[in-house]
Amino acid sequence: MRQNALTHFALFANNMFERYTIVGAGKTAMDVGVWLLGAEVLPGRIAWIMPRDSWLWNRRATQPDSEFFEDVVGSQAAQMEACATATSADEIFERLEAAGTMLRIFPEVRPTMFHYATISIGEVEALRTIDHVVRLGRVRTLELDRAVLDAGEIELPERTLHIDCTASAVEKRQPVPIFQDERIVCQLVRAPQPAFSAALIAWVEAHGVDDEDRNYLCGTVPFPDHPHDYPRTVLANMRNEAAWAKKPHLRTWIKASRLDGFGKIVDAVRHDDAAKMALLARLRAAAEPAIINLRRLVTESDRIDFGATTMSPERY
Repeated sequence: MRQNALTHFALFANNMFERYTIVGAGKTAMDVGVWLLGAEVLPGRIAWIMPRDSWLWNRRATQPDSEFFEDVVGSQAAQMEACATATSADEIFERLEAAGTMLRIFPEVRPTMFHYATISIGEVEALRTIDHVVRLGRVRTLELDRAVLDAGEIELPERTLHIDCTASAVEKRQPVPIFQDERIVCQLVRAPQPAFSAALIAWVEAHGVDDEDRNYLCGTVPFPDHPHDYPRTVLANMRNEAAWAKKPHLRTWIKASRLDGFGKIVDAVRHDDAAKMALLARLRAAAEPAIINLRRLVTESDRIDFGATTMSPERY
């Protein structure tokens, strides 16, 4: 029923409008672009107002199923190795792109955004067919015949449908302790997983000794905006994973949780599976060097005014 309704709307929209303008650069905008193309709207009829390009996570690296073990654990190993040796956050992304873990829609443009958006290679290839990409900043006003942006304006043909994809799912806030006397301030404890984070916070609330113990297990993980935020996020994730590893009952709960699929595919590896064991060995060997290097990168980024949230690297 829903698919039929979408098909009818697609046919209606294709005939009703002459041009389509996607406003925004995040995952919603990408989904709209893929949908329009799938509805047989020609790429030349689509304009994309893209204030920032984004680094994107390859969907193959996020599938919690044993069929994708090499993709998932291989990407995690590549991530740790990049974090262990890169001299900058930009270099981490470049290395992950070379490893096939990270993607970007337009290879000639260096992305300045990273929100953990996940996408398939096929979707990237489809979106690359949209060649009318406007990089003049954010929209200030939309008028009948033009759009006024931060750094200029563009003409808008008649019968143009504007699709607003500018809302953000995550509001940037200063991280605070999650457990505060009688209050629980829900935040990420594993990026980018809000559902898992909420479930783990609930478990810790029920089983923690006191707020100090609970906050030790639930260190706030800042959500990245710019690529230079990424080392801090990875470091906070790793700090929490290390804390959870010290709590047998919590480890048991995580392994049983349907919200944590990756632990299950690792536990299922047989010791006589040499190829998979070698991937796990790569991942583990790079973890400690990654922590050391990430601390250095976080300290260096704190010396530069990026306008990002500052948190002490010593905490991690």
